[in-house]
Amino acid sequence: IDDIDCHQDIDAVFSIMSHCQKIITIDNSIAHFAGALGLETEIWLPNLPNWRWGLEKTKTYWYPSVTLKGLTNSKGVPTDAQILQQASAAMLAQANASNLKALSLLQG
Repeated sequence: IDDIDCHQDIDAVFSIMSHCQKIITIDNSIAHFAGALGLETEIWLPNLPNWRWGLEKTKTYWYPSVTLKGLTNSKGVPTDAQILQQASAAMLAQANASNLKALSLLQG
């Protein structure tokens, strides 16, 4: 990855993205590339997102594979730390819920 010029080699960027299980990003070009490629994507938006995402939706008309996430207690553009913290907390909660469901099925 260190040898790739992400500003000049868009095919390499697309290739890297296509090998990811999920793309987690903010509203930037990666969000649009991932959506256009049909990759499972979470776009983390500030409390007042750009008009194209709407105000109260978790899905977008533009990209069916994209889920919109809002940052709680965020003002303006979220920082990388805010995105990582809230995205990892959401993923952990989802994994815990899946594990509990699997455990309850096993216990019968």
